[in-house]
Amino acid sequence: MGLAQVAASVICFPTHKEDVVVRMVSEKLAAALDANVVVTAGIHWDNISKEGIGKVMGNTKILMGLIFSALLDSEKPRKGEF
Repeated sequence: MGLAQVAASVICFPTHKEDVVVRMVSEKLAAALDANVVVTAGIHWDNISKEGIGKVMGNTKILMGLIFSALLDSEKPRKGEF
């Protein structure tokens, strides 16, 4: 997987903050795949604390790791494939 330079365009509803998560995921995914990607997210918690935001960001990074692992695994030749 490459280390391409990437740019992200994010569309977000007013007062929503998931753009931070979407930008982080899309930039890392696009750079790793050296491809255009589309990432969507909808996150909503009323009155979320800073600790809660930290947990969301931590869980997002865990999810990104799982996505990257699945993508890497899918690129490996499977038995019977040429």
